[in-house]
Amino acid sequence: MIIGSTKEDLSLEKRVALTPDAAKNIIGLGLKICLEKNYADHIGIKDDDFKKVGVEIKASHSEVLNSSKAIIKVNCPSENQISILKENTILIGMFNPSKNKNQIDKIMNKKTLSLMSTNALDDHFFPIEIPSIGMVRDKNYVNDLRAYGWGLGCRTLLDPSKNNNLGSQGEFGWAGAAATYFLVDNSKEMTALVMTQVLNASPKLKNDFYKFVYTNF
Repeated sequence: MIIGSTKEDLSLEKRVALTPDAAKNIIGLGLKICLEKNYADHIGIKDDDFKKVGVEIKASHSEVLNSSKAIIKVNCPSENQISILKENTILIGMFNPSKNKNQIDKIMNKKTLSLMSTNALDDHFFPIEIPSIGMVRDKNYVNDLRAYGWGLGCRTLLDPSKNNNLGSQGEFGWAGAAATYFLVDNSKEMTALVMTQVLNASPKLKNDFYKFVYTNF
C-alpha cells in the first residue's frame, strides 16, 4: 500500500502530517510513502531528508493523490484535491466538519454512507462478538453486537428486533475503550455522542444512552 501526503494550506496550517522519523517507521512496516515536492520546507525539513528514509517525492499534489491508496493530512483536503481523489481512497486527518462542510459533504457522498450502513461480512462471521476490555463472561454477560453487522469501518444495525426493538436498520457507530460511544442514523438525520474517560466501564451507561436517544428523538 502507498500512503501519500500533500502540502497543507499554509495560511491555515503550518504543521505536517509526516516527519522523516514517522515515515521511516511506516516504511519499516512494509508500506510505501510518497509526498508532494517541498512538503515540509517551511519547517526546515527538506525533501532529501525524506528521501534518505525511502520516501518518494512527487512533483505535484495530483501525482500524490493518483498514486496513493491512503492520504494522511493535518487539515481537510481542498475541494480541488477531493475532486481528484480516487474511489475508495482512505483519508486520515483532523478534518473539522464544522469549518469544512463543503469538503466533508463531497467526501461523505451517498455511496460512502451506503457502505458504512450496509453489512459487508459473510454469514459465517456471525454473530459478531468484540468484548470490552476487562469484561467478564459471567451469567449476566450479553453480547451486545448480536443485532449488528459490519460496514465500512464500524458496526451497523441489521435487526432492531434483536436490539430490544431500538434503533433503525442501517444505523452505524462504535464504542471506545473508555466508554465513549457514537451513533449515526441516516433515516432520522441524527447523530449522537456520549464521551467519558472510564476504562472497564459498565455497559449500562452505553445501553442507557442508546435507549434515551431512541425513546426521545
